[in-house]
Amino acid sequence: AFFVMHTGYKNYEYLIYILLYYCIALENGIFFEITETGKLLLHSLVMIIPLLIAGIAYTIASLSLEYVITSFIMLMAFALAMFCTLMHIGKQYERFEKAVLAKERIIDKAMDNNKEIMEKQEKLYYVNEQLGIKRIELESANRKINANILEINIQNDMLHSFTGAQDIRKINEFFANKLITGMNIHCAGLFKLGNEEAKSLYEDYKRNNPLYDIDAKYVVYGKISKEICEKIMTELITPEFVSQTLGNKLYICENVNHSNYKFLINYNIRSFVAKALYIDGRQAGVYMICHEEPEFFHQRETYFDNILSELQVGMNNAFLYSQLENMAKHDGLTGLLNRRILNKAMEKYRHPDESILKEHISAAMFDIDNFKSINDNFGHLFGDAAIISVANTISKVAKQYDGVSYRYGGEEFVVMFFSKELDEVVAAVEEIHKAIRTTPIIVGEHSLYINTSAGISAYPQLCDNQAVIIDNADKAMYKSKTSGKGKITIDRRTDT
Repeated sequence: AFFVMHTGYKNYEYLIYILLYYCIALENGIFFEITETGKLLLHSLVMIIPLLIAGIAYTIASLSLEYVITSFIMLMAFALAMFCTLMHIGKQYERFEKAVLAKERIIDKAMDNNKEIMEKQEKLYYVNEQLGIKRIELESANRKINANILEINIQNDMLHSFTGAQDIRKINEFFANKLITGMNIHCAGLFKLGNEEAKSLYEDYKRNNPLYDIDAKYVVYGKISKEICEKIMTELITPEFVSQTLGNKLYICENVNHSNYKFLINYNIRSFVAKALYIDGRQAGVYMICHEEPEFFHQRETYFDNILSELQVGMNNAFLYSQLENMAKHDGLTGLLNRRILNKAMEKYRHPDESILKEHISAAMFDIDNFKSINDNFGHLFGDAAIISVANTISKVAKQYDGVSYRYGGEEFVVMFFSKELDEVVAAVEEIHKAIRTTPIIVGEHSLYINTSAGISAYPQLCDNQAVIIDNADKAMYKSKTSGKGKITIDRRTDT
């Protein structure tokens, strides 16, 4: 459609066509993203070619100068408008493109930052996870360290206690209670064996510890009843089980539910260790330590083996101390208390207070008659047998009257009586004197009856000074010796 008519530009219909074409040209420029000035100019010129061709054709046909001039002006205006419009659009597009590019860069940077943050976050999560693991490991290590410190402290306390302890019972009690309070042990204690070796051991220990109960089959501490101990003695402490603990071997049962000792679960015992203890080279029994948790002794074998070995050392020391104390207190031949102990017992009477002055004490001294001739005629072995026989007789009868017997020296013996009237003391001495006289001494083919001379002194009946009653009894006994022997002399008077 041509925009130039014979009637000029009054036909507005063709103007619409021009505007539409203009829009198409603009759309073309925008579609191909023409932003450079040269290209914009070239595009504008190219877009007026159809109009120029149409105008030339029409000019040739009409030969109108006015139309040529107006068409040229219109074409230039069209090209200029096209150029300016596209130039403006290009600048706006460039501005927009720069803005978009800037935003994309910001977005890219933000994405990079976000990625970096995510990576750091992942690293932080990993670090936190590792820290959590390390915290758990540190807590576990801390618990182990605290447990080790506790175990070391318990072990040190035991060593300190065992060093000063002189009583097997106290050592056992301290050891068990330390484990119960310090490590929450269910129960711990010694189960004795009934063989002759163990019996002889405890009989030897009782000689210097009269209160020790050698008939007790076990000494156990903790949350355990007599019924449970009896059950353990009959069903666990068997010869087969004991054989597994011999030779200082530690027996460990990590879980009784997986063993032959399931019955212990009924008594809230789920794990235990056991070890045979030897005192003076003789088997004293089996020491057991029990816990309510299964596998409590796992990785603690060395510790419990060590402390049970230390317990054994402590008990051996106490037994040896008891033996040494027994040797220091008692006469080696007769087993009676010796003169040193008698002198020590009499010390309090040398400087008595009012309460001691109220005590009634008596002393009786015995001397074997013609002892030198017995040694000369029958030998020293027979003489020793005579001393032992007299000592046994004196000790046996004196105990019936609550008297305490001593070997004073050589063939002399002293018996002390406390809180006794003189008549009771005289009766006891007469019974001792008669028993000695009527008991034969038999060694091999030799047999002999012997006699003794005796002297008695008593406070306050016969003297007014407690410290001299032994000397007075000695003098009375000497009077019996010099007046015919085989007599009993009461301080200042003689009785046959």
